[in-house]
This record gives sequence, structure tokens and C-alpha cells, in this order.
Amino acid sequence: MNTQTSWRTFFKGLLAALGAVTLLSGCSGGGGSGADAPSPTIKYTVRTDAGVGGSIGAGQSVNEGDKASFTITLDEGYSIESITGCGGGSFDGNTNTYTTIPVTGDCTVSATFFAGAATTLHPIIASSGTAEGGRVEGGGVYSSGIDVTLVATADPGYHFVNWSESGVEVETSASYTFSATQDLILVANFEINSYPINTNAGIGGSITATSTSVNHGEEATVTISPDEGFEIESITGCGGGSFDASTSTYTTFPVTEYCTISATFAAGTATSLHTVLPTTATVEGGSVEGGGIYSTGSSVTLSAIASNGYHFVNWCENGTEVSSSAEYTFSAMADYTLVANFAINTYTIVANAGPGGTIDP
Repeated sequence: MNTQTSWRTFFKGLLAALGAVTLLSGCSGGGGSGADAPSPTIKYTVRTDAGVGGSIGAGQSVNEGDKASFTITLDEGYSIESITGCGGGSFDGNTNTYTTIPVTGDCTVSATFFAGAATTLHPIIASSGTAEGGRVEGGGVYSSGIDVTLVATADPGYHFVNWSESGVEVETSASYTFSATQDLILVANFEINSYPINTNAGIGGSITATSTSVNHGEEATVTISPDEGFEIESITGCGGGSFDASTSTYTTFPVTEYCTISATFAAGTATSLHTVLPTTATVEGGSVEGGGIYSTGSSVTLSAIASNGYHFVNWCENGTEVSSSAEYTFSAMADYTLVANFAINTYTIVANAGPGGTIDP
């Protein structure tokens, strides 16, 4: 055996392996021209539930966007009352098969039955007018005369407008109940929330908004104009934002609720302006107020408001606690990013058993 050839073969294999590892773990991309790896298939679980008088096929796992089909079996003397869930679907009376619309999440198909002769089954199709506005529930197949309740739920930042059929309004309540007497296609219409831009200027200057309102998720822009001899002391509200000194323009972060942009002014020479950005460590723990733009040495007060079921823990900067008070006041001497930390409440369960028994634990 040629030892030199053997070592060359070994090192070639080692370099090939290292190259494969580099391609797998690198951040700058590879030099190859191979196709991108396919996206993983998303699967959802479709469960089933049947009332007295019949049964429905077992639940199944389906790929996102696929339909699920189930066989409905009736007990003797019973008929289908309704089949609902997973956004609705269609029923084939020849095969007693119910097929959902394309599945976009985990859901449950439920079937109910009644004792008596079968009546006409009506498909009730409920959908939302736009993909991002909200979602609807209650669509399915119903026997004649059965009450149908459709429920429209708006996404955050949107509100329900009405239910319509063929473009004509039929109901303004998000929960719509009616009797199934015919096939129906109903659309729940939603609109994005719009918030007025409220401004409040102290003595020594003014605020001018570029628009009277903004849609949910948009930024609001205002122009700050100090009077002669005055300079900006602070700009706060609407969750904070950034200031462009070259245009005297203040731009908020994306607006998600009604809010007010406030500006205060001080007589004298301008000082540096500092950005104070308060945030929360978690989305559900609570909210914060007081962020904005402050001149050097001006007083800043940040407030942390815990959500129901949570309590405030502390304010931190760069991972170090700076205050354990939910209301934190300090002087603006630099730019700050401060995090309000919240923790979920825990409760002690006390057990007390009377004569004749015990409670465990």
C-alpha cells in the first residue's frame, strides 16, 4: 500500500468534510449554485366530534391548504342536523362525505343529528372580505330550519363592519343568527382602524401634524416649531419616536391606539436632544409610557403598567437593574433603551378539609 497516496486520500476527504460543514454553518452564503432547500411542509390536525345519533370518521393530519374529508354515519332513525367547523365545507349525499374548505390551522369538524326524517341540507359558506381583517366561524352544512350562528372576530387593529350577501348588507352585528332555509354565501367585512392625531404644545412653540389621522400600524409625523428664544425640552407620546433636527420633524413608532403627541419648550439656548426608548421584555406582561425625545438635563418619567395576571418586577438597562419602581424618574443625560420586566402572578392554594375526609394535596 502506498502510504503517501493513503495520506493524500485522507486529507482530501477531511477537506471535503470541512467544506461541507462550512457550507452548513456559514453566515455569508455558499459559493455553489445548487437549488435552495425546500420549505418544510406545515401540517395541521383536524379533529372530529359527533353528537348522539351518528358518528364521523377519525381525525386526521393534513398539509396546509389541503382539504380534509370525513364519512358521516347515521344511526337508525336519525338524520343530519348540522356539520360545522374548519371554516365550513360541502356535503356529498351520495357518499355521505363531508369535505372541508382548504385547512389553514388546527380545527375540529363537528356533526350533530336529530331523530326523524331527513330534510334538505343547505351549505352556509362564511368568509372574510380580506385576508388580514379578521376571521369567521360557523360555516358548514345545516338542515332546513336549523338556527345558524356566524361569528366574525376582527384581527388586532381592525374592526368588524357588517355581514353582506352578494354585496348587500344583511347584518351589522358580528354575531349573526338566522334559520337555514337556503344555500348562502356570506361575507364578513372588516376595516382597518384609523386614529386621529392629537397634539398638545406647551408655551413656547407649536406642533403641526402632516395628516389628521393614521391607520393602525402607520407612523405619525409632526413638525415641531419653537417660538423665538425657545428650544425643545421634550417630545413624548404615541409610544415614543425619533426626531430629525434638520427638518424639525418628529416621527412616532407605529401607532396602535388613540394617542397624543406632546411637546414642551424652554427659554434659552438649545441643548442636545436624547432618545429615551422604553420597551417591555414580553408582549403579554404589560405596557410602558413616557418614551420620547428629551433635552439634556430634563426630567424623564417612565411608567410601567402590568397587564391583568402580571406584576411589575423592575426596569433594566443593558441587563442591569436600574429601578424596582414601576414609575421611574431620572435626568436625560444620554440616549437610553430601558426594559420593563413583568412576571406572571402565582397564587397559593390553601386546602381545608372538614371532618370525614381529606384533601390531597
